[in-house]
Amino acid sequence: MTTGMGEADQRPGLALLPGVAMSGQIWTPLLPHLPDFQCLTPDLPGHGTAQAERWDSLEASAARILETLDGRATHLAGVSLGAYVALHMLRLAPDQFQSAVLSGIHPGGMGNRVVMKVISGVMSVLIHRPGVARRNLEMMKIPEDQRPIFMDAAAQTRPQAFRKGTNQVVDFELPGGLDRVRTQVTIAAGRNEHMLIRGGLDRIAAEFPNSGTYVAEGLGHAWPVQDPVQFADLIRRGAVGPQR
Repeated sequence: MTTGMGEADQRPGLALLPGVAMSGQIWTPLLPHLPDFQCLTPDLPGHGTAQAERWDSLEASAARILETLDGRATHLAGVSLGAYVALHMLRLAPDQFQSAVLSGIHPGGMGNRVVMKVISGVMSVLIHRPGVARRNLEMMKIPEDQRPIFMDAAAQTRPQAFRKGTNQVVDFELPGGLDRVRTQVTIAAGRNEHMLIRGGLDRIAAEFPNSGTYVAEGLGHAWPVQDPVQFADLIRRGAVGPQR
């Protein structure tokens, strides 16, 4: 789970949470751009090295990651499914993190939920197939040289975790208690994201006492992977002050 950690390492810990059908390995291209942090890359339940674990809920996954981190991280970043888990981590531990960047998260009110859940169920069975995974990566515009990591992660994803996790994202509504979070939170999105995500930035940010928003111009849902330099810069700036 850990990268760049040692007993004498005094750098602040940064937990990086990946999306659905991904593993902590997707952050490999990002790590060289964050030399000032001890980067922690836990896998979500049912994914990667945690494939054997069943997915229960966003909140339960947040509690599990917090337990795994054991207080070693004071900064947090998540993308897609990992961002929803990170939001619950902030709610469960409102004083633990100094900064957090959450990218690719919607505020609630998703339409066509039945259709979206049918698609989720189908994809949970097919995502392991190389052709399907490859096409999905093409649609997400994942850089060619990074696709093998994503292909391996998709093959390791538990169908139950894919289906249940994505269904919970479909049903997601902002939980209460975010007003107690003391973390400096940045809510981010790619300019080319779905309007529900891009248009919900301010609504989510308003739930936190200390927050800001950020838009990655010309990029989509996977922008933290498409442009790791920009994402690393956002994390660093979020760690020292608000983003407006």
